[in-house]
Amino acid sequence: MGGSATNEAGMGMASALGWRFLDENGKTLPPIGENMGRVAAIVPPNPDMSGQVPQSAIRNPKLLTDVTNPLFGPNGAAFVYAPQKGADAAAVRLLDDGLRHFAAVVERSLGHDFSQVPGAGAAGGLGFGAMAFLGAEVLNGAETLMQLIGFEAFVKKADLVITGEGRLDGQTSQGKLIGAICRKAKQHDVPVVAICGEVSASEAALKALGLTSALQIKLAGEAVQASISRTEKALEYLSHNLLNTMLLRHH
Repeated sequence: MGGSATNEAGMGMASALGWRFLDENGKTLPPIGENMGRVAAIVPPNPDMSGQVPQSAIRNPKLLTDVTNPLFGPNGAAFVYAPQKGADAAAVRLLDDGLRHFAAVVERSLGHDFSQVPGAGAAGGLGFGAMAFLGAEVLNGAETLMQLIGFEAFVKKADLVITGEGRLDGQTSQGKLIGAICRKAKQHDVPVVAICGEVSASEAALKALGLTSALQIKLAGEAVQASISRTEKALEYLSHNLLNTMLLRHH
């Protein structure tokens, strides 16, 4: 889960599976972000529904996400991710209020509060919706995939780990891949260097994350598109300098 352009706590997914969201007059609401605050009742799927995927076909789902954000609040889906998709300050407040209201209605209707579970805010709140409407188990994506590929066996034999991210910022520490790599590498005293499109995290944040160093492609004052256009050459240049520096230190 991630990279969603929606912020509706999984209402769309649930609607596709037959759930209905009603307003105070009993009218079915379209499953979009601006309607979260209008939901007054939740109706579960009809087992005999036709033309839709029966919920019974989805058994013990597991969803992977690299973020640990709660559903709402300063670190929630609206405040952290909606601005990335174009939401202005007023829209962010509307969405956050809607997420709070929606979570309260879900708790009242289904008897569980998933809003503060790590990962509930992933993909515009889809993590919350998956837990509430599918009974899904939300797993850390980075940790799970590293386990599947046997990452620890590789890092034990490594002298250096080189990783990267488009933009290394405050979100990186909230469960994303670089943080997981640093934690595992630290267990074996292996340094980690990140080569990124842009680095906006502070030196203190980089140190707290466990990075030995972070290099960026984007030059000061350079337009993002210009940086993207020369990514290949920049990666070659930065990697060459990094490894030469390592060799010099080694000798």
